[in-house]
Amino acid sequence: MKFFKYSAALFVIILFVSALTGCHAMYCMGIRADKNFMDGKILDILIPMNENDENYLDSKTYFDFAFKGKSLEYVRNTEIYRYHENGYASMICHYPLTDYRISETDNLTSSEVCLNGKQEFLDLCDKYEKFKIAVLDTDGNILSVTEEYNFKSWKKCYIRTPFEYDCEKNTIFSEYEYERDFGIVFIEFVLALLMRIFSAIAIIQFFVIIVLRYSESELPKYYHVIFSFTYCLPSVFRLALRLDYVIHTVAEKSEILGKFLDTGDTSPFEVLYCAAPYILFVAVSIWFAVRKIYEKNQTN
Repeated sequence: MKFFKYSAALFVIILFVSALTGCHAMYCMGIRADKNFMDGKILDILIPMNENDENYLDSKTYFDFAFKGKSLEYVRNTEIYRYHENGYASMICHYPLTDYRISETDNLTSSEVCLNGKQEFLDLCDKYEKFKIAVLDTDGNILSVTEEYNFKSWKKCYIRTPFEYDCEKNTIFSEYEYERDFGIVFIEFVLALLMRIFSAIAIIQFFVIIVLRYSESELPKYYHVIFSFTYCLPSVFRLALRLDYVIHTVAEKSEILGKFLDTGDTSPFEVLYCAAPYILFVAVSIWFAVRKIYEKNQTN
């Protein structure tokens, strides 16, 4: 009893401290580019935001995250700060960012525009829908701007970060991630579990039919065919969910089939095991049909 009391007290304390500290998981939109190309350059994200937008910053800016040591007066005179072509504005200059980071690996430079959690990123995608990438020098001059890209490809299907920036073509490569409801994710987990259970049951049933065949000639029966089909249902529903996910996440329709058939890191044995209900359903159906045809011929 004391254990539950202490656990409840600890849980309340954690919630209270989290509320006081504004604890959150920061979410960053990363842009990767060639390290040599990025020498003396900065990447910015432009979104369709005007001065009347509730998020628009004018008197305050987060520009200093990217441009260290620059005064607000200096920032306001830069080209990127005054950029409003086609209704687009700089996130570094005019959006309330949580942070802006630049890091380097062996061959890549990663620029990260950070927000106050994943939900803010999703809200941003829903609200602004489109974006561009701007390449700047360290004084805030615009060197290039990409074409327009979509934050979302479908409903609840958001662009996956980090983006890969191609400095030669001035384009980005991106994929989309399907933000499915928890219920769908849970159902897919249950179906995956049922697939494995029903595969084992289907294999056992097939061997039982083989064993009983020696003592009872009229096997398999019609209900064995029906049972064999029902063992396939979890797999059918899960494949339907996978197809829905693939359709929402591929960049081009021509990629749907290839990505749908891609087994990833799944071993051939596991693929064969999960396909067992289909194989056994076909085998039992053919066996049943052949037996029926044979019996009919014998009667005639």
